[in-house]
Amino acid sequence: MNRKILFGLIIMILVVNPLFSQKVWNLARAVEYAVANNITVKQANISSLQAEQNFLLDKSGIYPTASFSNRWSMSFGRRQNPTTGILENTKALSSTFNLSSAVSIFNFYSLRNTTAAAGYQLASIRATEDKAKNDIAIRVANAYLLALQSKEQVRLSELQIKLTQEQLSVTRKRVEAGSLPELNAAEIESQLALDSSNLISSISNRELSLLQFKAILNLDAAAPFDVETPDLDKIPMETLGEMQPEIVYSLALANLPQQRINDYNIKSNESSVAAARGAMYPSLGGFVGLSSNFFAPLQSSVPGTLPTGEQETGLFIRNGTTLLPVFSPTFTGKTINKPFGKIWSGFGHQLNQQFGRFVGIGIDVPLLNGRQARTRWERSKLNLKNAYYQKDLDNLTLKQDIYTAYNNAVAALQKHSASIKSVETAQRSYDLSKKRYDVNLLSSFELITNQNNLFKAQIDLLLARYDYIFKMKLLEFYKGQGLKL
Repeated sequence: MNRKILFGLIIMILVVNPLFSQKVWNLARAVEYAVANNITVKQANISSLQAEQNFLLDKSGIYPTASFSNRWSMSFGRRQNPTTGILENTKALSSTFNLSSAVSIFNFYSLRNTTAAAGYQLASIRATEDKAKNDIAIRVANAYLLALQSKEQVRLSELQIKLTQEQLSVTRKRVEAGSLPELNAAEIESQLALDSSNLISSISNRELSLLQFKAILNLDAAAPFDVETPDLDKIPMETLGEMQPEIVYSLALANLPQQRINDYNIKSNESSVAAARGAMYPSLGGFVGLSSNFFAPLQSSVPGTLPTGEQETGLFIRNGTTLLPVFSPTFTGKTINKPFGKIWSGFGHQLNQQFGRFVGIGIDVPLLNGRQARTRWERSKLNLKNAYYQKDLDNLTLKQDIYTAYNNAVAALQKHSASIKSVETAQRSYDLSKKRYDVNLLSSFELITNQNNLFKAQIDLLLARYDYIFKMKLLEFYKGQGLKL
């Protein structure tokens, strides 16, 4: 391959590689940011706030209620004067005042259990919010792992190019000196082109993994972004002996949100069953109230107008053993509107005279309601049974996941150990082939083959090491220790 073409290709690779300053994120920062900004977590938070409002609404049902009402009206024609009880044909302004309160005295604990069910449901939804945070944390950790792997592949690809360039430089000098044929330089130039192509692919994969990472974090795709490469030798990890599946499972039952969700759902359904049963029994309640009236005719007759007749008022008086009707006089003639100030004459006196108080107690006995109460009770029992089944199912799934994660960690450790030996063997083979190549005892093709074997072994070791660390961190997560590097 022409040297100018190779030089241009390498320059293009360096240009593709970002040269500007980027914001570097570690895992802790990424998880914290994702939990604060992820839409799914925000929706879970809204559900938690809604459940809190529902709990407060149900809780308020056990406390007394109170209400005040005031009505003003204009009447025209014949109506009863509420202050005297006499029917009058006039235009008047009237008002009523009522203050009442009611309290549930006893209802077979229906309200109390309804409130308890809402409280457990609130705790369940809050645990669901914690689960959403854990789920996004795992997604972030997985994306972080992929970003690290792709970033390290770029680094190894760059080292591979550097090594091939050094070989090409040495070989080119020996070709020019006549100690090696031109074919050797051509083969290494071909390998350099292949290494350059691999580097471009690695850079593309790195940028794609970073874009996917930014999508999980809800970051702008154009925002500068990079991940911090931790020192793998300094990452604290427990041993596999401390990650026995049964130990991890017992800790997961106590620490993971899904198990708390199931426990709260069972308690909520138990309270709902008790509330539904209590709704089928009589309930006892008390009530008290205050009331008063005001009535003011808006017109008065002109002084000197004589009565022209009389009309029944609807009232009677007793005269011995006889009930005699009470009549009120009727007038003909002119009437005048009262001045505004006189309308309110006696307002306080009327309210005081008409002031009334009442207190009582009531009982509600459900008799026939289309089997609705009993159906709700039967349905709540089925919901409780289903909650127990869901808990058993989630516990079985959790146990299966933990055993799978443990077996994966064991396999990852074995693969990591095998990859270390593979790299050591490939490195020794490459070193020997390089020495033989330097004394013209090995062809450039065989040297390139050994170099590629070493590069592949290094990549496999890198992937195996990150995979093992992630598998161990997943087991630590199940133990309730969170995700940290």
